[in-house]
Amino acid sequence: MHYCEVLLPKTKNIFTWKTDEPILVGARVQVTLRRSKKIGIVIRITDKKPTFKTLSILKIMENPFLSEVQLDQAAYWAKIYFVDIGKILSLMVPKFFWEKIEPVTYEKFYFLAEGVTLKRAGDKQKEAIALLKSHGGIVRTDILSQKIPLSTLKN
Repeated sequence: MHYCEVLLPKTKNIFTWKTDEPILVGARVQVTLRRSKKIGIVIRITDKKPTFKTLSILKIMENPFLSEVQLDQAAYWAKIYFVDIGKILSLMVPKFFWEKIEPVTYEKFYFLAEGVTLKRAGDKQKEAIALLKSHGGIVRTDILSQKIPLSTLKN
């Protein structure tokens, strides 16, 4: 059993939850606080059972979300500027990371590299290159896949 000290947004206090799953410092977790689900970041882990009752972590969302170096840097800034670490982390981490329950997915893009030649390209590849050029050399995957099968662009 691991006991995790979790920092929640907009709070100055650090709260403790437990988990049986492997977890790292810096993990983004979903926990229950006063009957509502909150997202927090694990800042310390111990195997020593606290003297008070602890609830279980509902979900480990990203493990780790912040590195130990980033957390150490946040603690350093908090000490230097006399503010709580939660304030520093709220400045380091975009607001939606504290609010979104599902892991963040990043859009994929295709880029047109310089010096691409069409000598040995097939018709679909020529069409893909023309589409990339018409969008300034960069196209989101969802737009490109509407016009051309993405397998055309695979090596």
